[in-house]
Amino acid sequence: MNPYLNGKYTDEDVRSSESLYQTAVDFLKAYLGDWDFLVRAKNHLAHHGELPVPTARAVLNSMRSNPEGAMLLPQTPTGRYEGDMRHREERPRDRFKRPSHIDLPSVWHVKYVLSTWPTAQVYHVLRPEFSHIRWYPHTLQFGYEIVVVCGYPLGWSYNSTYIMTNDQMGRRICKGCKRRLEEEDEGGNVQETSCGRHGLDDRLDPR
Repeated sequence: MNPYLNGKYTDEDVRSSESLYQTAVDFLKAYLGDWDFLVRAKNHLAHHGELPVPTARAVLNSMRSNPEGAMLLPQTPTGRYEGDMRHREERPRDRFKRPSHIDLPSVWHVKYVLSTWPTAQVYHVLRPEFSHIRWYPHTLQFGYEIVVVCGYPLGWSYNSTYIMTNDQMGRRICKGCKRRLEEEDEGGNVQETSCGRHGLDDRLDPR
């Protein structure tokens, strides 16, 4: 523990010091332990790109009893930085927050979405106009938002159990997709469409 630290950190300590806030962020980025609170805080930081002030304060107080963490804290009589710039959350001109994701203009060359489960027997029809490649600024990774005609939630991600292809693989069309397409055909609306995508292979394997 920092021998100079006098009392626990407060939310106001974090608000009044950008450096103190950044100390908590830097500690979490390097943290490899298994303490539940710090693991959850680290995951929150990775997902959102920032920490709420109360969480940053709790991380700083946790660092007091961590040998590596205590060395990162200010070695001053109060354990605080003097005359530091206020945390950016409190600066009135800095109100911009990165979006959780950005949908990129996407063109698709496939029609169907199929589950890779051995027992799967149907294929879904892609809604290309509502499907997007996504960029996640906080993790610097690409993902996908795939929409099918029946509206079934695919939950598309890197470990997805679905592939995209033009091959029906001998399966029957999903009842929901079929019913929706028939309704749209009767109403003269959208028909099953084949479009292109950003040069990704049929499995959309991001590796």
